Amino acid sequence: MSSRFSHIRECEETLSSTESWVETDPSYYISYVNKILNLRKLRLYNEAKQTAYDALELLPNNVAILVEKGFLLYSLKEYKKAIDVFDLILELTGGLDQISLYFKGRCLELDNNLENAINVYGACYELDPTSQKGREALWMKSTLKADLKC
Repeated sequence: MSSRFSHIRECEETLSSTESWVETDPSYYISYVNKILNLRKLRLYNEAKQTAYDALELLPNNVAILVEKGFLLYSLKEYKKAIDVFDLILELTGGLDQISLYFKGRCLELDNNLENAINVYGACYELDPTSQKGREALWMKSTLKADLKC
């Protein structure tokens, strides 16, 4: 239990630092990424959403901020909204963001859109078959295909 409290304290301390970074230099996108991440870890979802919105107003189409926004929406089980964010990231990166492909697949799967999830997992694997997410995507694709045959 003490490790949980230690983790919470660490997130709170990091959050305090990132808030001062945002005040010092609002154009420094890493501050927003860390703030959204730590708010999400602390389950302060409304604040995390507002921070993502504010950050994207200031720094539109910043892929790192969009990734955190996608993770936040995924955490909130807002899968369709998360898919929209991951699609935007993929558009901005020419389809080369493997993390966004993987989590788009997860969102499609959890939204019960299994055929599309299989296709996205396949694209994720093809992007880099040797990476951790590539291997996970192959496993997810294989598992879903087997489940659909049953």
